[in-house]
Amino acid sequence: MKRRKKSSAVYILIILCLLVALGLLLYDRFFATNRVPVGIWTYDREITGEVISNIQSWIADAPEESRKNVPIEIEPLYIRIILKIGNDGTYEQSVDKEFYEQTGTAAYEGFDTVLKELVRYRFKELGMDDDGKTSDEDIEALIEQAVGLSGVEYLKKAVPELVLPYDEYILSYSGKGSVSVRDGYIYFADKAPQKLLFDKDTLLIDGKIYQKE
Repeated sequence: MKRRKKSSAVYILIILCLLVALGLLLYDRFFATNRVPVGIWTYDREITGEVISNIQSWIADAPEESRKNVPIEIEPLYIRIILKIGNDGTYEQSVDKEFYEQTGTAAYEGFDTVLKELVRYRFKELGMDDDGKTSDEDIEALIEQAVGLSGVEYLKKAVPELVLPYDEYILSYSGKGSVSVRDGYIYFADKAPQKLLFDKDTLLIDGKIYQKE
């Protein structure tokens, strides 16, 4: 009888602990939106589609057969937005310039790869390379001979806004001022309220996912 009472007490204790843990979890998940998410958060906005669209516009005059057979494949590209929220009720949002510059470099390197593939396929069309195996080094040498620049340097001059200028992203994303949270919405200074969800590692503002640094 005593053993049964002891077992019952253990079960009750376990259930109480589980209920407390569940309550804390629910509080953190569903009531956290009434607290200001203090910390440094980053949002990586993908711009791959914009860059590909710019590449497509630039190569529009290339022979149609070449464009059909040379897909534009580049690594995903992002710009990073940094959101700092202080425990004094203020915020500051900026665009990571170093990250932006690295993205710009990667965009031109990806474009250069596409350009070389177009040249290689064109050589094959003209019967100058039956196997389509002209090396990147040979194509790079031809570009330098023709324009006096490397492929990447040439593209930077020919397509200076492959990625939007840094200042345009600053206009779109920078800001600072007061911040508050009410009824599941976050208010940044004079901006319209935005739906807010967050936990200790992730911040979701109107569908934009920010990660905590």
